[in-house]
Amino acid sequence: MQEPNAFPRWADAPPVAPPTTITEPSDPEKDVGFQPGVQAQVTDFGITNVLNSHTYNARLNGVSADYLSDGTATAAEIRVGLRDAVNALAEPVTAVDTGTAVRVTADVAGVAFVADTTDATNVSVALVTANKSNKPIRQFLNWFFNLVYQWVTVLWQFSLRTDDMHPDQVLAGGDLPSIGAGLTIAAGDFAARAYAAGRAVPTTSFPAAGDTYVYSANSDTYWDLGVDRTWTPVVVASGAGAPALTANSVRAFAVRTDATDRTLLLLNNMESRVRFNKELGFEDTIHLGVNTFPDADTFHQPRHKVFVERPTWGDDKDFEGLALYGNNTVDLVFDYLKVIHIGGGTFGRQVGFVRSWRAYIDTAGDWIAPLSGWCYRLDFKPGRTDLADADRGGFNFFSAFAASDGATITWAKAPLSFENGIRLGTEHNLGGGTINEHAQIEFNRGLAGERYTLIARDATETVVIREYLTDDAFGTGLRARVRTVNAEFLDATDQWERDAAGDATLIVETEDGTYAYHHLAASASPWSDATTAGNWTVGFSELLGAVATSGAVDVGGALTVTGDAIVGDDLTVNDDALIAGDLNVSGAGAFNAAVTVQGALTVVDDATITGFVSGNTFKPQLATESPAAANTLYRRNLPKCYGFVSVVDAVIVESELHGCSVVINGAGLLEVTMNPAMGSLRYHVDADIDFGDGAGGGDYTFDEVCRCLNISASVFRIALISGVLTLVDLNNVANDRRVGFAVYGVQ
Repeated sequence: MQEPNAFPRWADAPPVAPPTTITEPSDPEKDVGFQPGVQAQVTDFGITNVLNSHTYNARLNGVSADYLSDGTATAAEIRVGLRDAVNALAEPVTAVDTGTAVRVTADVAGVAFVADTTDATNVSVALVTANKSNKPIRQFLNWFFNLVYQWVTVLWQFSLRTDDMHPDQVLAGGDLPSIGAGLTIAAGDFAARAYAAGRAVPTTSFPAAGDTYVYSANSDTYWDLGVDRTWTPVVVASGAGAPALTANSVRAFAVRTDATDRTLLLLNNMESRVRFNKELGFEDTIHLGVNTFPDADTFHQPRHKVFVERPTWGDDKDFEGLALYGNNTVDLVFDYLKVIHIGGGTFGRQVGFVRSWRAYIDTAGDWIAPLSGWCYRLDFKPGRTDLADADRGGFNFFSAFAASDGATITWAKAPLSFENGIRLGTEHNLGGGTINEHAQIEFNRGLAGERYTLIARDATETVVIREYLTDDAFGTGLRARVRTVNAEFLDATDQWERDAAGDATLIVETEDGTYAYHHLAASASPWSDATTAGNWTVGFSELLGAVATSGAVDVGGALTVTGDAIVGDDLTVNDDALIAGDLNVSGAGAFNAAVTVQGALTVVDDATITGFVSGNTFKPQLATESPAAANTLYRRNLPKCYGFVSVVDAVIVESELHGCSVVINGAGLLEVTMNPAMGSLRYHVDADIDFGDGAGGGDYTFDEVCRCLNISASVFRIALISGVLTLVDLNNVANDRRVGFAVYGVQ
């Protein structure tokens, strides 16, 4: 589309006749301004409800025509009455009865009338034919476009100017002046777009089409682009300096010549981006970088850039640039770019970022609180580059309380607070082999000689739970993770201090096991960091599979110990117990399920076992007693496993098994697997047939017997023999049987 280069002639003077003036058309004339010709208006009044003794109304140009129906009204007589009432008016219209409506037509084509009714419930009004006034279209267009021009002129005066936000400037989007032989340039030699006099100037070329321009010899020609898209050359002697800027223009280029040629592009003011010199405020979302990344090669480009000029007073300060913003006078936010001197010289400096709330840095380099109250600061700290320091950088959060306005701040490190928790490692579960390579949380122990490094604590104010890391637990050189309840380690004294009167507990997890220590409430802190007499007392330990306690143990579920277990008081186990080593109970022992002890079982007090007992030795007396006491039951006398099975239609449908599992093998025999296995093949199996009615039904004959074959230390088979050496095949659905067995020997 070609831009207009001038306004229409009627914009600032009336057009020639006809007409000689610009006159605003009437509303009906505006409606048909683009419809030449003459046409009479036609409007229908319809009767929507027939009512007795009702006054029907039709209005023409605001004048009412009324008809009162009689006691036996019909639609036809109402139309006739209303027709006559309209025709009785002095308005320039004529009404007729069409059989369905009262049709009103203008007497003079081109003269419109207004038709309506006060009885819209019972009378409808519909335009049948619009009026055409036969006024010249030119009259309407002259009025319309002149009105538009007037409004554009007004809006131009009051619209936003670009220099309200940024200075006049030249933008990239054109061609630079050519440099080369000769002083003459042809049409379109250079072009630019700009902001001038607070207005946008579209891309404009020079010289115009068909024109040329001749530079002056030995001169500097400065090219100014005006808001009216005019290029103005301002010529001065070569090297004379920049002349004054042309009014309502912006300076784009400058070209230097010698006696014969264009030798130098002296000035190029094209900017790649608009430069703003005013503060911008946006009440809605700012959408950045929509088209920043058209392909993978440009992905590294930032969505926005910020360049902060270093203040003159910052040359000898750590903080080399600052930006200040705030939404009110109460909560001020400051952003700083911080230069960290970490190695000496240019290469020993890195830039970090600092954000502060209600705190700023003055020219002396001190932190100042502009208002009283709490102040906060968050440092984005880079890591050190020199190998002598292991500082990895990261985040540092500080808080301080300013007692009064303008007070100097002394910062104290503080923890970051998250009200809704922290979710870590979201990407770990996506695969890629990194789930075990990168820790979701890393802790750094103190390297300056501190005994314990605090890594976690709760936020309560009474009894506090804490976690520490140490490589010198209790001064013994043990690396450990220590969890404490009501105990805090103080570096200044190398002692433990409780938060409140009461017991204190330490859980120490080391490379060789786990310990539980306690201080009773009667022992007031501070306490030494030691396990010697009078200090921390061992309440529980688990070392290389062995378990030791100084008090009673009550296990609500299963108990498994891979080494020896020593209990200083009563032991109660409510599920299966497996002790791979010796079990020594100084008090009473209560086992409410199966017990397996691979070593010696010694219970000093009463032993109560309600489940199955397996192992090498069970003797509720001292193991050293010799010879064996009378009436003593030993493990060798007890079955190592036992059970029964019912076979129906070649399927084991019922069983009660202890210490073993049973299947029917391919030969139709019962095959039993013991767990754990016996100590050797020297074990005895006692098996027999249940001669009553089993789950499979039927009475079994007395001529059937069981024969057992020890296959291995863990497997044996039971064969059913009927009559004279006839094998009963349990895979035959006709052979339903019920068999019980028990195993004796040494496991």
